[in-house]
Amino acid sequence: VMSSKNKPLMLIVDDNEEMLNFLSSSFSAQYSILTAEDGMEALEKLKEHEVTLIVSDWMMPRMDGVEFCKALRADQSISHIPFILLTAKTDTNSKGMDCGADAYIEKPFSVQYLEACIKNLLDLRNLLRQKFSKMPLVPLNSIANNSMDNKFLTRINEIIEQNFSNSELSV
Repeated sequence: VMSSKNKPLMLIVDDNEEMLNFLSSSFSAQYSILTAEDGMEALEKLKEHEVTLIVSDWMMPRMDGVEFCKALRADQSISHIPFILLTAKTDTNSKGMDCGADAYIEKPFSVQYLEACIKNLLDLRNLLRQKFSKMPLVPLNSIANNSMDNKFLTRINEIIEQNFSNSELSV
């Protein structure tokens, strides 16, 4: 792990070493980089590190990108992390398009395009965070983009509503 405390942490998941090296070196200026070679290893690393963003390949041994994304979205502690799935032209049939990834990028891609997608995703997340912190009464389904986020936000709202008069409850 190349780490620096003030940089966001990007998890790159790919079984191709050249691709891992290429993406790591492309983004190491703006991000601390964490790598994994398949979805199972990635899920292990997510237990130990707070990751800002995930870029994952589709085709990998043991657990591919689609299965990894589904596992991520089903786990409340990590389901909010923006997820970009890298696909080959042959991968993009309907079976993976509903796994809950935030973006699908077809190979070959330019690094500039990937950077732009990442920036848009992170900007969007920050806007949602601001929106929710300013207006906790906004309809939840306008914020949550997957069912796990929706359950989480609904639960938070219930807790807030139950504890309106509780002076002990802080942020």
